[in-house]
Amino acid sequence: MIALWSIAKNTFVQTIRQPIFGFLLLVTFLILTVVNLPLSGWTMGADYTVSDQRMLENAGLGTLLVAGMFAAAFCASAAVSREIDDKTVLSVISKPVPRGLFVLGKYLGLVAAVTVFYYLASAAFLLTVRHKVVSNAGTPINWPVVVLGLSAFFLAILAAGVGNYVFGWTFLSSAVVALLITLTGAMVALSMIGVKWELVPIREIFGPENIRPQLLVGLVLMFEAVLVLVAVAVAASTRLGLILTLLLCAAVLFLGSMLPWLTRRLAEQLPGSAPAGWVLPNLTVFYPLDALAANRDITASAVGEASLYFLCYTAGVLALGMSLFHSRQLEGQSSGSTLPGAVALIGGLGRIAAVVAAIFAVVLLTQPGSYNAWGLVRVAVLFFLAVGGWVLFSLFSRGKKTAYWVLLGLVLAAMLRAGLIWFWSDRTGWLQWSEARTQTLFGAIFAALVLLALLLPKTRHHFKSL
Repeated sequence: MIALWSIAKNTFVQTIRQPIFGFLLLVTFLILTVVNLPLSGWTMGADYTVSDQRMLENAGLGTLLVAGMFAAAFCASAAVSREIDDKTVLSVISKPVPRGLFVLGKYLGLVAAVTVFYYLASAAFLLTVRHKVVSNAGTPINWPVVVLGLSAFFLAILAAGVGNYVFGWTFLSSAVVALLITLTGAMVALSMIGVKWELVPIREIFGPENIRPQLLVGLVLMFEAVLVLVAVAVAASTRLGLILTLLLCAAVLFLGSMLPWLTRRLAEQLPGSAPAGWVLPNLTVFYPLDALAANRDITASAVGEASLYFLCYTAGVLALGMSLFHSRQLEGQSSGSTLPGAVALIGGLGRIAAVVAAIFAVVLLTQPGSYNAWGLVRVAVLFFLAVGGWVLFSLFSRGKKTAYWVLLGLVLAAMLRAGLIWFWSDRTGWLQWSEARTQTLFGAIFAALVLLALLLPKTRHHFKSL
């Protein structure tokens, strides 16, 4: 428990000191206040004051979810993937600390950091809800919200600046702690102050005309969805870098938000395929948007079921992350420092192409025309190419001789195919298609460049020396 606490505490402190943490928090503040608040005043409902406010709530909750996804991916990559790449993780696991405990400690530390992020962003969101949308010229500006909200922000920045100059405190982490205090104080003060600076009962602030209690329940549910994405980001960061972790989290968020529709369409085409949808999280169980828009109560049983689902799915994802981290080699020499430039370039471009193929496969899954035999075959082939390409170019970047010869054979086969299409397309109709010669020319040039890079003396000597 001492080791777990030390890992979690160090992860939390280092995360809130990261510049990307402060940047994402500032961008989230700007979107919630400067973007969402004025844009929500353009609804076309019969009672536009109500519809504008509902739009503000939905836009704010969606912003919190997406911002939480970005915070999870960036912070997890900095806390896990970067430590693995820099080999600083060796100083931890070389001690009697199990690898599974290391992953769990990282997750708990990131949960604490993302909790701070989500709390501050939620406070800014509730301030906008308390202010309300200015739907027409007769809607008064809620000056207590504007004054106290801005005062809390700038007072925190001032306190962090003074602390950094006088006491040598870290500016960003000091600003985050100061914001926790000042924004909380502003929220408490605004719970007792009306639009005209008069004292009002707290039941009027947390009522149907201002901040609905159901909105607070919705914030809790959305926070659980964010923590699921944190678990996915931690598990992915044990093997992937920042960009791929971010892409994976975005794909999980996108597919998890439409999982019931996807599984229903898939079950219509392939009966008995429902278990395939168990791999992805069903994030719709955490979304309160429909209930809030229809002014329905979110029941305690729905919250309990969502919380149980969150605990079970998070435990499964963390177990997968522990397994991936346990089987990863950490003692080997970093390939990026010893590989020739041509090898690093080919490996990087190949992995990018694999990611693009995976994205195309995901996009095809969202198309209704793909849920037939031929469409599913295309998706399966794209996924196979994406996974196979990623494995091949990852092994190639590590200097595996087998990957070198496989890639050399594929390049030679591509050049042979290009020659067949270029010279014999007029005689063999099955090789003809529109603009075949132009496409073949570019393909042949690219294959020739890859072949040249593979045959460079430095590249050949690198693989021979392994």
